[in-house]
Amino acid sequence: MSFLLGIDEAGYGPNLGPLIISASLWEVPEGIRGDALYERLQTVIAPATARAAKTTDQRVAIADSKILYQSGKGLKLLERGLWAAWSLIDQQPAICGDVWKLLTGPDADSRREALCHGMDSLPVPRDFNTAEIDRLRPQLREALAQAGVRFVNLQSIAIFPREFNDTLERSDSKG
Repeated sequence: MSFLLGIDEAGYGPNLGPLIISASLWEVPEGIRGDALYERLQTVIAPATARAAKTTDQRVAIADSKILYQSGKGLKLLERGLWAAWSLIDQQPAICGDVWKLLTGPDADSRREALCHGMDSLPVPRDFNTAEIDRLRPQLREALAQAGVRFVNLQSIAIFPREFNDTLERSDSKG
């Protein structure tokens, strides 16, 4: 078996933040590359194209966040893929505070800023019904098993504006 690592970042910059960086880890049969993973999972995962992400079929769209989210068009595609992935690793956040703990790790309380203040009890997801995950999870697990693929983990980190700017000032580089 081999492993594939998918990485994406999303954010509105150092002044609006936070910057979210996520990595997904997939265990795959030997020799499978990222583009072939979409082919193996085509019955349940929509590929990373703008056209496919806009389809009305029942597959989960997993793609670059810039493809899945466009201002004014809602969060459904992003949320649906994220909650589907979280369901495969037995994570089901129900309120915003739970999401921030997943995004910021064990030191969540010490890393949060005013951006999140008062939002902890806000129900999530915002643009789709989580009952849909109950239908999606078995389909995803079956398709993954048939393809010889295992979704291992999803880890994220939220980097808030002050932290980003302080790091940039110290290192003099965004890299």
